[in-house]
Amino acid sequence: MPKDEKKKKKSSLSKLKAQMIDFINNIDSYEDWDRFVNMFMIKFPERKKKFLTDSGIDIKRLYRPEDIKDIDYERDIGYPSVPPFVRGVYPTMHRGRFWTQRLIAGTGTPEDTNKRLKFLISQGQTGLNVIYDLPSHRGIDPDDSRAKGEIGKDGVNCCCLEDQRAIFKDIEYQNYSVSQITAIHVLAMYIAMAELDGVDISKLRGTVQSDMFNAIQGCGALASDITKRGKGAVDYSVDICVDIIEFCSKYMPKWYPISIVGRNIREAGADAVSEIGLAFSNGLAFIDKAIERGLDINEFGERLSFMFCCENDFFEEIAKFRAARKVWYRLMKEKGATNPLAMLVRMHVQNSSIAYTAQQPLNNIIRGTLHTSAAVLGGAQSLHTNAYDEAWGLPTEKAARIALRTQQIIAEESGIMNTIDPLAGSYYIEWLTRQLEDKIYNFVNEMQEKGGSVKLTENGWIANILEENAYKIQREIQDNERIVVGVNKYVLEDEELDIEIHEISEKVADHQIARVKKVRNERDNTEWEKAMTELKKACDAKEKDRSINIMRPLIEAYKAGATLGECYDTIWPKYRFMG
Repeated sequence: MPKDEKKKKKSSLSKLKAQMIDFINNIDSYEDWDRFVNMFMIKFPERKKKFLTDSGIDIKRLYRPEDIKDIDYERDIGYPSVPPFVRGVYPTMHRGRFWTQRLIAGTGTPEDTNKRLKFLISQGQTGLNVIYDLPSHRGIDPDDSRAKGEIGKDGVNCCCLEDQRAIFKDIEYQNYSVSQITAIHVLAMYIAMAELDGVDISKLRGTVQSDMFNAIQGCGALASDITKRGKGAVDYSVDICVDIIEFCSKYMPKWYPISIVGRNIREAGADAVSEIGLAFSNGLAFIDKAIERGLDINEFGERLSFMFCCENDFFEEIAKFRAARKVWYRLMKEKGATNPLAMLVRMHVQNSSIAYTAQQPLNNIIRGTLHTSAAVLGGAQSLHTNAYDEAWGLPTEKAARIALRTQQIIAEESGIMNTIDPLAGSYYIEWLTRQLEDKIYNFVNEMQEKGGSVKLTENGWIANILEENAYKIQREIQDNERIVVGVNKYVLEDEELDIEIHEISEKVADHQIARVKKVRNERDNTEWEKAMTELKKACDAKEKDRSINIMRPLIEAYKAGATLGECYDTIWPKYRFMG
């Protein structure tokens, strides 16, 4: 650059600097500051013209007291464990005890999963969390041709009581809070196992997911299938879920009979608003059925739990969890609940899997740390942090240990939970919490006005919302409007991936097929036929009277040696949309 140009540029910068100093010394109001910023941006523009949250909320440059002037602290925010529960569901939150550290385990054979559970316990995990494979979710025995190629691939295979016993062998399951990511069948096996072991089921602690909306809305293939099968299948499924709620309310007071899931819906395409909105609308469908059954909302409401996702937008996710508690409180009051303990959002959070990348997989450790921190700051009661190899398959022991250590370091070293709800009072957080509260509440009301979750699942309305937003997100990534480090920015062109993959042995299928055949060959056929007859009678009666509860005959069928496929076909002969 010529000397004259350098001199001219230096003079220009000096003049700008002098103007800035003069402005700064004379800023007495927001309007003054705003004029200063506009002058500053002539030379130094912002990174982009518009800043939005992941759910499309416009983010202002600066938040001030005026942005939350209509928020009354006592009325709109309040105290932990006190309505409207924005600041948390327990009086001392994580000053009392840390959240339950509950990593998912489920791989290959029941023996493989038993080994992983014991490993996680040895590493300090405080809750158990078992996930099952696709055949187990769809009610398909391992020797059924439809199970070929899927056995033990995305969870543990479990088709009989002996499988359930093998999963928990030498583990004092009655002393742990056990989450079962499945539905009525595995819960029935778990209860059968406990009763045969002499365990008082009223003392069992844990959760069964059992939210059939999650299985349909969170899985595109099932959503497509259910729309073809039409009216009846979804409604019948809700009744089955209410059987679990009713049974547990009577006999298992420490058990959460349902986990109302937004997490997998988020992964299928929802944003922060529709994730919570869909989950809450689904929850209202279960509540309406339970009330029709004659159950008291003030009793069963205490045992409803939720599972949410945690994505990349740090502050929106924190505000989402805070807003969710307030919205659910409002909805439960509208349903007639008067017991404050029946209005709580007790949440388990699993961070986003689709946010994890196959490229530069170690970057996922940082993503997991951000997600976990947001969930903790948002007041989660229980947490699963994905392992860094999530995009490649089920986690290795090494990857699972790092995921668990992520939670433990945040809990033991960060100090972020030494005061309750530490971000409360932030102008931005409180403003954003209010924005999300209004949007979620309006979304739920829109769904109710359109007929509710059953109707909107059957007619494809929900599937369309998820598909449209999933497409939008993918286009933003492809067009570089949404940055994913290692995928569309900071890419390693010659990346050589050296990552250990958790392998599923080809012998898993043989092992499981052999076991189910052995169970059939060795069971007392007289007892089996008697139990299956009782189960079929209960299911036939339920077709005419939905208040009939099939839990007890199902438990007895598994005690008598019935297999998953046999029981599933008995319960779902007309509505077998999951197989």
